[in-house]
Amino acid sequence: MYQYSKKLLIDIGNSAIKWSINDKFYFALVKDFNIGLLPKADVIFISCVGKNILDNLKNTYFVKTKDKFGLFKCGYKNPEELGVDRYLSMIAVIDKCPNQNILLIDLGTAVTFDLILQNGEHQGGLIMPGLFAIQNSLDKFKKYQSKPYFCNDKLLANDTKNAWLIGVSNMFINSIKEQINNYQKQYSKLKIILSGGDANKIKLELRQKVEVYNNLVLNGLDIYSKSLKMNNGI
Repeated sequence: MYQYSKKLLIDIGNSAIKWSINDKFYFALVKDFNIGLLPKADVIFISCVGKNILDNLKNTYFVKTKDKFGLFKCGYKNPEELGVDRYLSMIAVIDKCPNQNILLIDLGTAVTFDLILQNGEHQGGLIMPGLFAIQNSLDKFKKYQSKPYFCNDKLLANDTKNAWLIGVSNMFINSIKEQINNYQKQYSKLKIILSGGDANKIKLELRQKVEVYNNLVLNGLDIYSKSLKMNNGI
């Protein structure tokens, strides 16, 4: 296991960038980010699913998805197709919740579902649009909303704006509930974990036994970095 005096971990998503150093976590929207926000470090481990905005940084290591890592075994036929953010998040939840069947739901720009069995074998996953993407999917209704909107138990509306927002919100939440119910019927003692920017809001809407874990990609990066034998060029 390798340690560094200053190790920086960076998670570049589609709309936000997070980073961690010395067990402290930081966040910025991609549109507001500038490289001057980052602290100096001896080595930098990076997960990137969005545009690489870290030009000219030295001592960087961009993590790539692998078929196996510890107990984790990728369920994709071509592991390189699995997003590195999902890969690292699963490494983290296996470490946090050993010997458990886990349904990991990441709620961001897109929503991903990944099923991991108690032996660490990834069974595969699903991807669907996030709530913001759905709410802004039709040009006619884009004017009504610029950020995700949750309906808070409203079933009907008396104007077009709220009819669209409530309808889409209910569809979105119910689709997640349905996926959870389907997996629970098939796998015993299934632990449901939510992550991502909308996780806490959606937990309230689901009213099911779920847990929210923050910063899973950064946690996975930390685990990965500690196990990796660095070459002399990094």
